[in-house]
Amino acid sequence: MGLCFGRQVSGKIISSEKPFNIGLQQSETAKPTKLNVLLNRYNDIGMLNSELYGTLSVFNKMLVNAGLTFLFTEYTTNNKIEYDFNNDRFRLKSLMGLISISYKPFNN
Repeated sequence: MGLCFGRQVSGKIISSEKPFNIGLQQSETAKPTKLNVLLNRYNDIGMLNSELYGTLSVFNKMLVNAGLTFLFTEYTTNNKIEYDFNNDRFRLKSLMGLISISYKPFNN
């Protein structure tokens, strides 16, 4: 559980359920969903990040991490959007690869 903050923004809403309703697109004001709660697959609330990775020690002082990160970014609109099942939460889900290198110069 956590909290999120950010400024309010205005933009056009495009629904993934009805992406071709161009005439129904409307400008709407939204802000990041304040409460972040990990519930279950489709009912999560807010902005969440999950990672699955493995670490490999390359040299005594260097590590390489590789894996996947799954990021949810969610905004709540001021008004419910009628053409999207009266929904006021809109989320982008991103599955991305990750790689990082750690160097520990003072490691013995």
